[in-house]
Order: sequence, then C-alpha cells, then structure tokens
Amino acid sequence: MFDRALNYPYAAIEGDFLFTDGATIELEDDSFLNNRQAVLAVGSNRSPEQLVRKFGKNETIPVTMATLRDYDVFYSAHIASYGSIPAVLGRSDGTLVDLSVTWLLPHQLERMHETEALGKSYDYGESSSLQLDLGNDRSAKSIGCYLGRNGCANFDGGPIVLKEVMASDRKFPSADQKTILTHFYHLNCKNKSFEKWLETIIKDDDFRAQASEELARSAIKNDLSDFEVI
Repeated sequence: MFDRALNYPYAAIEGDFLFTDGATIELEDDSFLNNRQAVLAVGSNRSPEQLVRKFGKNETIPVTMATLRDYDVFYSAHIASYGSIPAVLGRSDGTLVDLSVTWLLPHQLERMHETEALGKSYDYGESSSLQLDLGNDRSAKSIGCYLGRNGCANFDGGPIVLKEVMASDRKFPSADQKTILTHFYHLNCKNKSFEKWLETIIKDDDFRAQASEELARSAIKNDLSDFEVI
C-alpha cells in the first residue's frame, strides 16, 4: 500500500525514450515529436511506471531530457490521493534543473489533464519565454506545465526541493519523499504510528483534504509569471 506513496517520483530513465505498448525503447527518430504539445514533466510524469498508470499500454509518447534555468522542482503544498506530497515547479534564480518533457497528442493531453486534478491542485499553463534547452536542436512553439495552485510546502520556514531531481547551483535544501512525509507526520500527528497515519491519508478523503489544507495555509507562493494559464 505504501510503495506508491513513498517511492514518488518513481524511477526515471536517463536519456530520451519512447514509451510505447507499456514499455520503453530508445527514441531514435525525432519525427515522433511532430504535431505534439511539449509538456514539462517535473514530477512523476517522467517515469514509465506512472505513464503506465495514466495511459495503459495503448499509447505512444516520446519523453525527452531538457534543462531549465532559474527554476527548480519543489514539494507541493498538497497531498496526492495515493499519499505522496507531489512536485511543483518554482523559481530558483541561477539554478539549472534537469527535467523531462512529454510530447503529447491532443487526446493524450486531454487524458493527462484528467489525471492532474486541474482546478483543484493544479492549473495548466504554457510559456514561450522559458530558458529551456530541449537538446538535439529541438524547439517547441510553447511549453506546457502543470502549475501548483497552492505553492510550495513550507518546512521549517522555507521550501524543499526533490532530492531525486538533479540540478546545479541549487538554492534550497533537498529531501526524499519519506523524509518529507515523516517530517509532516511528526508535526501533525501525535496519537498514531506513521504507518497508520499514512494509511489514513490514503484511504480517508476528508482526512487527506484536511492535511492538505494545513499545508496550504503555510505555503510559500510560486512566481510562475512566465506561464499563461490556459
């Protein structure tokens, strides 16, 4: 029950790949990117494991590596239905963060929207002004991203970035999912074990919503002015 919560953002592949038939192969032909919307994968959407959950085994999706300047990947001020504190993009001047990009057909973008709690935890925005290197001389008219509505989770007065996401010139401390969840548990739960608390987070929608509201009350707002919400 806890693996999905504690292992977020899940195993990623180093390098460009094609997610197809529920598996991955090397991306050898950039023509697969044609007529698709480039969308930043700042959290679990970079992982084949998560793509299988969202799309099953009947879709083909190119996923490529990119680097983005002046941003980093932070823990969000909400808790996902499966028990993780997920990722959001946020400003970090001077940082160069490694991200993945999913290249989605219109119906795939619609499906991704359905999985991202739009209007509740995230908005979808696009930007044409990011300092983003897509690699291999690639370009995109605009770059989409799921933008956290609540901002970044506040842990001891500041935000924390995801340890599993690589970056240079980081300005903020990093931690893994278990460390972050354990920290929040100790702050907010005195009468049950961590495992029982996490089980309740996963199974009880009202309890999870209350915990998310506590995170949101002290959240650190993001500067996401480069994006226009669609």
